[in-house]
Amino acid sequence: MTHKKPRLASSPASRLTLLLADTIDTIADRKPTASVEDFCLTPVNPVRILVAYSGGKDSTALVDVLARLKKTAYKNVIESVTAVHVHHGLSKMADDWVRHAEEQCAKWQIPLRVERVYVPQHSACGIEAAARQARYKALMKVARELNSDAIFTAHHLDDRIETFLIQWIRGAGPEGLAAISPVRMLESAGDDAELVLARPWLEVSSNEIAAYVKRAKLTWVEDDSNADTRFLRNLIRNDILPPLDAARKGWRSA
Repeated sequence: MTHKKPRLASSPASRLTLLLADTIDTIADRKPTASVEDFCLTPVNPVRILVAYSGGKDSTALVDVLARLKKTAYKNVIESVTAVHVHHGLSKMADDWVRHAEEQCAKWQIPLRVERVYVPQHSACGIEAAARQARYKALMKVARELNSDAIFTAHHLDDRIETFLIQWIRGAGPEGLAAISPVRMLESAGDDAELVLARPWLEVSSNEIAAYVKRAKLTWVEDDSNADTRFLRNLIRNDILPPLDAARKGWRSA
């Protein structure tokens, strides 16, 4: 069974869509082929996708593009898309973010799972790392329950650069400095399948995603903690990268 892949174009929408479609194809190619009896009746390797949806700008764009693919060009390649919103309980706005996620997923006609997690305030690894660990545990829990093939996240080029700098500051070696990989295996998601962590937009800048969100007239929430420069990632994003942008335009792509 064939499908029509979106064409490469200069617009943010086309670029984001094509990168996402290519990643879905990669995951489909890794899946065991359907039985001979099913071959003529169903797509060979439809992918069951779980998408991390915080309600922020980046994950909003990711769910929107997935929802559009599911309804149009890739409806035979994507078996299902389920959004997962992790409630960390760290912000006074957390309950409002849940309501926003519910409203948006209803508009997209995408099922939503809300997972509430406990994040220790005084974890030895730091509250950011503790929240990230709790988030991925919740995502993997839902993925196993739904027998998902892949967890998709909206990490982008700016995230990749920030992670590289964090690893460099911590004295990481070459493996650590490789930062974020676009597709990697997590663990078994079922008896015959492996769970993939997919980050299709690692070559896409935050500005490109913002342009897509603006053009599509999407609404999102802003995490108030993003401005807190006591956290290393926020310090790099808000105070270190802007001077580099001013000093050498185009350095991010390089």
